Amino acid sequence: TRRSSDLAILAASQEAADAAEATLSDEDIFNYSTPGFKNATVEVNRIPEILPASQIVGDPSVAPKIAAPSVGKILKFALPATGVWLCGPLLSLIDTSSVGILSGTVQQAALNPAVAVTDYAALLIAFL
Repeated sequence: TRRSSDLAILAASQEAADAAEATLSDEDIFNYSTPGFKNATVEVNRIPEILPASQIVGDPSVAPKIAAPSVGKILKFALPATGVWLCGPLLSLIDTSSVGILSGTVQQAALNPAVAVTDYAALLIAFL
């Protein structure tokens, strides 16, 4: 079965590792040669020094605080903006009522699409 073959492979690997370790002296375990490095030494008992983040990246910079606007400043902006927002429908209502009083039904029927087109065109121009 597959499990028994896996166990056999693990056992053979462990035996090979044990045999390889038995042939090495303690000095050979810690001194090894790799291409480009001759007799590189691994220090086992030394724990690397952990540096604080401020030493690596520098002192943290504090972002400037942004002051929140006061209620007075908000109202100074919001009231005129609300007035501009209400002007379009108010003027359309005045146009519609004056045309309805002074002219006939046909003129009023022609006015409604024209007012919608000009209102949307004004909104588009204001957006751009």
